Amino acid sequence: MKIGRTNKGYFKKLFASKRRLKKRVLLHERKVAQAVAQLLGIPNFRVVENRMLNSDLEWLLTWKLKTGCCPEMMWCDGLEKLQFKITGKNSIAFKSNIWVGPEDGSGEISKGIIHGEIMIKSTGKKLKRYFMEINHENSTYFVKKT
Repeated sequence: MKIGRTNKGYFKKLFASKRRLKKRVLLHERKVAQAVAQLLGIPNFRVVENRMLNSDLEWLLTWKLKTGCCPEMMWCDGLEKLQFKITGKNSIAFKSNIWVGPEDGSGEISKGIIHGEIMIKSTGKKLKRYFMEINHENSTYFVKKT
C-alpha cells in the first residue's frame, strides 16, 4: 500500500534531520508550557484548549529522546502516576513512572522512573528551562532544555 511507504519515508526523513527534530521538540515544549501554565493558574493566560500535562510530557519526551540524549533512539510510550508539586511562581517539580523502549523495535518497552523540574516563562507560552532525569534499565538519561 502506498500510504505505508509514504509514512516510512516521511519518518526516515524526519529522524535524519536535526532541524526537523528540534522543531518537533519546540512544538511539544510549547504544549507542556501551556499545560503547566494552566496548572499554575497564570494570570492573563487564556486557555485555548484543555491541556493535560501527562500526555504533553509524554509527547515531549518521545521527540526529545530522539535528539541524542540516549545512546540509541528511544521513544516514550507513556507516563503513569504523575505527581507534581508547585515549587515557585512559574515552576513545578514532578515525578512519574515512564515506559520507554528502543525506536527500532529491537527491544521491549519497559518501565523506568523520571523526575525533574520545569520552569515556564511568565507569559505561560514557552518553557524557560527544564531538567529531567530518567532511570531506565540500570541507565540514567538526562533530558534538558539547551
